[in-house]
Amino acid sequence: MHVDVKPEPAHAPEPPPAPAPVEQKSEVKIDEFRPAASDTVQLLQNTPGVSTYEAGGVARLPAIHGLADDRLKIVVGGLQTTSACANHMNPPMSYVDPNNVGKIEVHSGVMSVSKGGDSIGGSIIVEPKKPVFAPARIPGEPLIEAQMAANGSTSPSLIPSWAPRGKGVQIDKVLSTGLISSFFRTTNNGVGVSGTFNVATDHYALLYNGAWQRATDYHAGREGYKVLSTGFISQNNSATLAYQNDGQELSLRGSVQNIPYQAFVNQRMDMTKNRAYQIDGNYTGNFDFGKVDLHAFWQYTNHTMGFLYDKQPDSMPMATNGADIGYTASLEHKLNDTDLLRVGSEFHAFRLNDYWDAIPDICALSQCLGKRGPYLGYGGGFMWANDYTTWNGDYTRTINMGMLMMGPLTQWNINNGRRDRVGHYAEWFSQWTPEWSTEVGLRNEIVMMNVDEAIPYDPRDPAPMPMLISGSGQFGDRRNRWTVMDMWNPDAVAADKFNQRDRSRVDINFDVTAKAKYEPDPFTTYEGGYSRKTRSPNLYERYTWVVGSMSTAMVNWFGDGNGYTGNVDLKPEVAHTFGVTGSWRSPTADWEARIAPFFSYVENYINAGRYAAFRFTGMFPPGYYTFQQLQFRNSNAMLYGFDVSGRMKFFESPDWGQISGNALINYTYGVDLGIGNAKNCVGFMSMAQPTVDAILYDQACYANATGLNPQDGLYNIMPLNARFSVEHRLGGLLSALELQWVDRKSHVSTQRNELQTPGYALLNFRTSYEWENFRLDFAIENLANTFYYPALGGFYMTGYKVWTNMGGNANTYAPFGPVGPVPGPGRNIIAGLTVKF
Repeated sequence: MHVDVKPEPAHAPEPPPAPAPVEQKSEVKIDEFRPAASDTVQLLQNTPGVSTYEAGGVARLPAIHGLADDRLKIVVGGLQTTSACANHMNPPMSYVDPNNVGKIEVHSGVMSVSKGGDSIGGSIIVEPKKPVFAPARIPGEPLIEAQMAANGSTSPSLIPSWAPRGKGVQIDKVLSTGLISSFFRTTNNGVGVSGTFNVATDHYALLYNGAWQRATDYHAGREGYKVLSTGFISQNNSATLAYQNDGQELSLRGSVQNIPYQAFVNQRMDMTKNRAYQIDGNYTGNFDFGKVDLHAFWQYTNHTMGFLYDKQPDSMPMATNGADIGYTASLEHKLNDTDLLRVGSEFHAFRLNDYWDAIPDICALSQCLGKRGPYLGYGGGFMWANDYTTWNGDYTRTINMGMLMMGPLTQWNINNGRRDRVGHYAEWFSQWTPEWSTEVGLRNEIVMMNVDEAIPYDPRDPAPMPMLISGSGQFGDRRNRWTVMDMWNPDAVAADKFNQRDRSRVDINFDVTAKAKYEPDPFTTYEGGYSRKTRSPNLYERYTWVVGSMSTAMVNWFGDGNGYTGNVDLKPEVAHTFGVTGSWRSPTADWEARIAPFFSYVENYINAGRYAAFRFTGMFPPGYYTFQQLQFRNSNAMLYGFDVSGRMKFFESPDWGQISGNALINYTYGVDLGIGNAKNCVGFMSMAQPTVDAILYDQACYANATGLNPQDGLYNIMPLNARFSVEHRLGGLLSALELQWVDRKSHVSTQRNELQTPGYALLNFRTSYEWENFRLDFAIENLANTFYYPALGGFYMTGYKVWTNMGGNANTYAPFGPVGPVPGPGRNIIAGLTVKF
């Protein structure tokens, strides 16, 4: 992997030597995957133990050993950001473009406490490209030759991957480097351009990075039908100003993201805007007593959701405003020649407002009848929308809901949510003998959470609900006639009960790590240990109060089509993880292999238990598919599995280059030990109409299953999967043919109606050629144009909505059926060009 590293000034003191950490991490090769990656998570596809939840085009969610999203600690350029969305449409890694990534570290298994905190699954640390300083050298001496001499190396490793080769600079001149990249992808007409520019002296440096990309809906394999709600536009800009002197460096990075829209294929809502602003300040210093690293960060996000052109022709505005602010401070102190002490402190505050504006009240403009009581209006009903749906044509019209709802007030899902976390840790590394080393660490964190009172659309129960009884329903039609009915308003009752509760919560959490490494020779390594890791609930898990079917359906970051509500009394998750790792490599570097089994027992795992069911049938119901309403609840869970990876060189010659093979196999199995497998209950039988008697029977069946038949599958666990590739390298030419295989997903979460997926195999090809300051990339993904369902793709919600709006005519636009998983992309031809200067 290419890593951007700045050269140290000639007069800088050498930092104290530190023993190698005992961390399990994968340094991810980046450059060869950039042209095919629309978001940074896709750069992790060849990393042991990592899988991906499908979501938006630039908002996928990474998972490590079956634990995803907020269960991972994700740090991007020193920032610890939080998803400011009830659907988690803006996760931390969505804020950095793949072309601005300089390095990624993945920490999994038995993890050091210095890399963790408020997470149980692992950590992903993303470092954006860093500024490069001009070297302090003798005037007239070429830059590359001087660095090679200082390194004692035969390659200019201190030059960043994006800087040009071959032409040096001199001490009395400013160092100027940069690159411009572009790409094209056929399956979704994806295009993009990015640029990196660096200007520096030996003490000051300024780096700019900008990226823009756009994609339409992609096409599935085989017949090539379009998969709706997969398009997006994304723009990212960042600038870093840095200063270095005498072994110390100070930098300030600011970034701005603008996403005008991003469709979400497995959600009811789409992103209609995401604007974010970030500032991160970093100081590092090497002193006689050790190394100091300080970060201070701030982020503000303005996010809105609605419906895009191919989901449904309605309007339901939802907005969130989130702010993160905090710091991290760490010190590495060498106690003696064999012992190293790491200590640190962190603070992270998150503020969130999540509110749903009322649909405009048109009662006064219509012929509403029977108005009575204190006038609050009726709210909602008519929705003005630019209807560019693929099945209804291109025109603007007024949509009638048939009855008025979603008003008259703005509903506050999270009202001034606060989550403050402060933590401290200490970690001791010791090299006992040349073969044996150990690491022990302790971490303490306090998480304080609270939220203001809930506000529903309508605080009345029952609420008067105007309903259209005659007329077209079109705005201005004098034939429209309305009546008023009293409707049960469960959200009003839930808000009242929620507001009467004490909502303040304080969690005191502890993490512990103890591990050892044994290296009998330079080519063999064994590691093993135990860790206790803790995570407190997020604001949505603890404070979402809505219980109605429509409201809960808006709270879902799992892509399963169900509705979720919170639980103030949730306890923090505590994971007890055991892991061992064995790695071997040949003295001649002709082969290497690694195997890493793991086992985790999670106390108070935050899962979800059912309390009701609902249907969204639309005008043309495709049978009766039942969605579940679930409340977040604590349970106990168990996960285990293994990662196997290896590399072998088959052939090498000066004339024909090198041919080598790579292999990666991942397996994870997860079960909930407290929630039952209710697969035979009526509500889980799709296409069965849930009558009142059937729903009552289903709830009893579910309770019985929980008591007598526990061990339901955990949601979205990647089945057994493997990647095998053959690579050829010759000079600047690199080519690879890869086979990706995924087993059938049959162990699923039945309580969530998780869909099973068949197994599949994909063939991918990629090649690149570097010549002087140019790089050409070409790739074909899914070479055989195979039709398949990604195992973690989720429920094809947009396809379901097309069927409910069109009935049988939907087959033209969503030919995969009314109920099913999201189809994967078909054959995708990718071309990229990079120019360095």
